[in-house]
Amino acid sequence: MKDSKPKGLSLLYDLPLLYKWMLFAVLTLSGITLLLGLGFPERIAQDQLEQLKVFGKSQTLMVAKMTEESLRSRNVALLEQSLTLLEEEVISQELGLFEVSVILFPSGYFYASTNSAFVGKTAHQSLLKRLAGSMDKRVQVSLVSYHSLGKTIRAFQFTKDILMDSAGSKVKVASAQTLLGYDHIVFQVQKKIFIIGVWAILFALALIWVVAVPVIHALNRATEGMSAVMQKNFQLRYHPETKDEVGLLLLRFNQMSQFLLGFYQEYQRLNEKLLEQVPGKPDTALDIATVRKAELTCLAARLPGLQEVIHRETPEHIVGFVEQFLTNFNNRITESGGQVVKVLGDKVYCLFEGINGVNNALRAAALISQTWKGINHEKKVFGKDAFHYGIGLHSAEGISGNIGHGADSYSFIGDGAKVAAFLCSAAKSGEILITGSMLEKAQHTYQTREVKDLPSRFLGIDEAIISLQEAGLPPKEAPNSIPRQEKKSAPSFKVQNAEGGIPDMMEETYEAAPLSLEIKNRMDEPLEEVNWDQEDFFLDHPLDDSEEEKK
Repeated sequence: MKDSKPKGLSLLYDLPLLYKWMLFAVLTLSGITLLLGLGFPERIAQDQLEQLKVFGKSQTLMVAKMTEESLRSRNVALLEQSLTLLEEEVISQELGLFEVSVILFPSGYFYASTNSAFVGKTAHQSLLKRLAGSMDKRVQVSLVSYHSLGKTIRAFQFTKDILMDSAGSKVKVASAQTLLGYDHIVFQVQKKIFIIGVWAILFALALIWVVAVPVIHALNRATEGMSAVMQKNFQLRYHPETKDEVGLLLLRFNQMSQFLLGFYQEYQRLNEKLLEQVPGKPDTALDIATVRKAELTCLAARLPGLQEVIHRETPEHIVGFVEQFLTNFNNRITESGGQVVKVLGDKVYCLFEGINGVNNALRAAALISQTWKGINHEKKVFGKDAFHYGIGLHSAEGISGNIGHGADSYSFIGDGAKVAAFLCSAAKSGEILITGSMLEKAQHTYQTREVKDLPSRFLGIDEAIISLQEAGLPPKEAPNSIPRQEKKSAPSFKVQNAEGGIPDMMEETYEAAPLSLEIKNRMDEPLEEVNWDQEDFFLDHPLDDSEEEKK
């Protein structure tokens, strides 16, 4: 059978079950961590960013207030000292970038700044352009790209216009600017996500180890036990420590071992019995008590429509089809004093023994043939294809019984089965073929025709092959009752075809009144359209003795 595993995943398929679970946990949690850390960090850090905005606004307002006091007192040193203390406090909180500057308007000079490199220099034109148009008492917030130490980072920019009274009106004299690191907060959130992800992976691995190891251990013990059973060691038992599925698995293993032990002991007992009966020949020993030599009559019948079902149905439907057929076929055979022995190919082999074995076999063949003729007539009415069936019978001396060492090795040996199978294969549709020697053993008279185009030499026998043209049902007898000594004359039936055959009463009805035909079953209910491939062949078309006597 071709391996269906992808080549690239063959190594993964072969990993132990515990490693597969761990690998699955690692891959799943790693994927979730990366998705959250790289795809949604800003959304996760939204609360912290809002807090950063509040903090930045408060710091900007405070710097603006200190700047007004410094400008009124002309004391720059006091402002710079205050900014230095403020920077130390913010840095201690690990908020990342924190930079405060006071820019005079409209000159653009840096009046004071936590970055000493800016003091006394002119602000960039882009910054001056943003500050020139504002005359707002509120703190303005925007997200900008900030260049620092050769890197470009995103930062919150907070600006506040500083207004002073001049000639009875407010005049903008400076702007206070505060920069707080936006990317720093996002990075901290990502860092926390990755740390939590690592801890989640470690916790998952530990949990899998705690939960899965007992399960793996139980499976390994069950595997070792099965290996011991294969080596005929049925004494191994386990003591389940829990009542969960793991404990139930070990308990069922103990029960299986106990059952196999009893079965194996019985097998050994029967084997010893065989060896005692035929000492010195253990390989060919037969249970003589179950083997008998007798006159065996074999009936071989083809299963109608089996090959068509095999072509178009699944194995489960085919088995169901055969089982449904055999259930009712076996009833007909059993009622006639026989037994279904084997199904081989498209044939069912039936065995008849005892005083009336030949008569019972012929009666069963006639019952089956008439049933199938009725089914084919109904199929003809519905415009469906008819079943092609055939029956072969032969009676010869042979042996039957359990042959071999198996408990279900029932077989029968002799020409009966071989000749019956050949005649069944050679029979035309609806034909019953028997050998001349078997016909001579029958206790009733039948209308027959010798088959010339079927030489019996192919079977290794020298006798005539007979086709039953008319098969009146013999009177119902006990399967092994004493046969009647006199022979009855053949029943007088109207032959409906050139070759003759078993009379078809339904066909006669159809020819007599083709326009008003009403076919009914034994329950006097209208015959409905059926699925002939799966229908019960015999249950819907019974032939009991009361109907035959009416015919």
